[in-house]
Amino acid sequence: MILLDLSLPDSQGLDTFASMKAHAPGTPIVLLTGNDDDAMALRAVEAGAQDYLVKDRLEGPALVRALRYAVVRQQNAPGGELSGNGPGIGRLIGVMGCKGGVGTTTFACHLAHHLAGLSRGRVLLADLDLGGGSAGFLMQADSPYTILDAAENVHRLDAGFWQSIVSRARSGVDVIASPALLGQVDEPAPARFRHVLRSARKHYDFVVADLGRLNGLSRLLAPELDRLYLAATSSLVAVHDAGRVLESLSNAGVSPEAVLLIHNQATRWSSGASVLKAVVDLKIHAALPSCDAELAAALAKGEFLDHSTGYGGVAASLAAAEAGTDGGPAAATGFSLKRLNPFGGRESQPAVQG
Repeated sequence: MILLDLSLPDSQGLDTFASMKAHAPGTPIVLLTGNDDDAMALRAVEAGAQDYLVKDRLEGPALVRALRYAVVRQQNAPGGELSGNGPGIGRLIGVMGCKGGVGTTTFACHLAHHLAGLSRGRVLLADLDLGGGSAGFLMQADSPYTILDAAENVHRLDAGFWQSIVSRARSGVDVIASPALLGQVDEPAPARFRHVLRSARKHYDFVVADLGRLNGLSRLLAPELDRLYLAATSSLVAVHDAGRVLESLSNAGVSPEAVLLIHNQATRWSSGASVLKAVVDLKIHAALPSCDAELAAALAKGEFLDHSTGYGGVAASLAAAEAGTDGGPAAATGFSLKRLNPFGGRESQPAVQG
């Protein structure tokens, strides 16, 4: 293996690494630098470096351990993927709420659960709602590690490391939980979470990311997704926020075709025609029927609603579309899109004029 200093008399920075990698493409390279530059470390790992070590933080045992791990990771690289379908082909699916309390996490858990049941591939549920932590709770995932551990070890995210930090739910879904920071701000740079998702899709056939509400982190991650489900209820505030979220996602570079609006019918409209006028232009991809009692009973036992229930049937259908078992991935034009009826139904309503 090669231990490479990035500050050489005749070469500086990542150009040094690029040149070395071109001359020794099959040799593991560990970078050594005096600069604690998080952005450079991420770029180096994405370019193929096995590790990135800062001189001031380095001690003898840590150096030996890093070099040994780098060699083992390189040796195991050809057979290190979990999916068996080759690197970089996993489907990355995000679930986001237009506001809090719209059932985002419950839907994300059901989607992951049904994906695991419908496909033969590996499924990861990643809780990126850093202040929440509900996904791990609902999936009854028991692991001392969280998504922060993955973000803080982006240079070690091989198949073995993933296996050591995830928790296997009863449904067969691997879960990496949120740290539930509850307002704390000492989290890694957002770019590290982007690298976590890029690594996860190399090792899993499907990655379902619970993104919580739109914030700086979820907005940064959204363009990485193959699909984004945006959950909303029928309340006036939720509809207003859904429009704002869609606009923000578009400004962040998210393709409109990648975003599907999901209507959670847990609440009813209490407003009149003016509210209807505000919402008729929002196309609803699918509606999750209200079944609070069944949901509460199932989740209390660590279970999820199956095809026999309205909610479970819709979640299973969406999972089947993502898995391609119904003819291909879900698409914005692949379903009969229905406008939202403010009086509780799912049939189209004419636009209000004037």
